[in-house]
Amino acid sequence: MKIAIVGFDIEGRATYEYLKKLGGHEITICDQNEQVSVPDGLPSRLGDGYLNGLDEFDVIVRTAGLSPRKILAQNPGVAERITTHVNLFFGGSPTANIIGITGTKGKSTTVELLNAILEAAGKKTAVAGTIRFKVGNETRPNLFKMTMPGRFFIQKFLRFVQCK
Repeated sequence: MKIAIVGFDIEGRATYEYLKKLGGHEITICDQNEQVSVPDGLPSRLGDGYLNGLDEFDVIVRTAGLSPRKILAQNPGVAERITTHVNLFFGGSPTANIIGITGTKGKSTTVELLNAILEAAGKKTAVAGTIRFKVGNETRPNLFKMTMPGRFFIQKFLRFVQCK
């Protein structure tokens, strides 16, 4: 599959590493910064024309800061091929029932309240939050003390949840 990663900063690099591990893809890096460092031997489109010709790719993974409209303005007809790094993450998730809670204040409280509501409704729940990790009736404290301990940890956590 031919994949264009549009935007090669933190998200783009993480996506490249993820796709490289999967293997079997032709990856091209596209970035407006002509000075961006691209791994040796990897095809790239850098600078002003970085959005040209994206219609030749099967999948276009855009950075969150790039509006799809900007891609579509130069590449009409590719809307169905455009995705994001987050969509790739959730596409590899073992469950479709994920609730993400974001914001500046109150995330932990919201997580615990929502968990209690869902459990009271008879739903099986799992929690990955600043306070704890919970699967069913098993609870362990979050010793990382971070809301998001990292994408690879979260992927493993979701796979663990699926097996329970």
